Amino acid sequence: LRYAFADFINPEGAEIAKLYRERFTPARDLSAPRTAVAVWALCAPTEEEAQELASSSRMAMTLLRRGQLTAVPPPEKAMAFLAREGQAPGGAPRGRRAIVGTPEKVRAGLETVAQDYGADEVIVVTITHDHGARRRSYELLGEAMGLEPRVLTASAAA
Repeated sequence: LRYAFADFINPEGAEIAKLYRERFTPARDLSAPRTAVAVWALCAPTEEEAQELASSSRMAMTLLRRGQLTAVPPPEKAMAFLAREGQAPGGAPRGRRAIVGTPEKVRAGLETVAQDYGADEVIVVTITHDHGARRRSYELLGEAMGLEPRVLTASAAA
């Protein structure tokens, strides 16, 4: 089978992915191991903006660990919460990996994770308060990776 690992939940999976590749047995529908890694990442034009946007996810995850389910808050509320908690506003929730920053920084971080996992594919997960910021993050990352935007036709969007 193909193997996908959620690095954003447990950033210690590279060794597990290595074991998968070592123990892989070819089958008729898959002749070689195929690995994907899912990574939490967020791009913005500046490091400061990226860290501010990431604070929303940090607050939501902090409260979730306490058993308090909440909607992803706006960055202003999240940064105030994190300051009261004595936590820096950006980065990853405790025990998790997040790649946050400028497009160049995020690209380099994703390439490192992909190399660590020996991954054929990287899946990016981005959690923000504002959908527009999440979409912009994906656009910036796509540009940094040299991907061309695709225009969906009405039939493809349906």
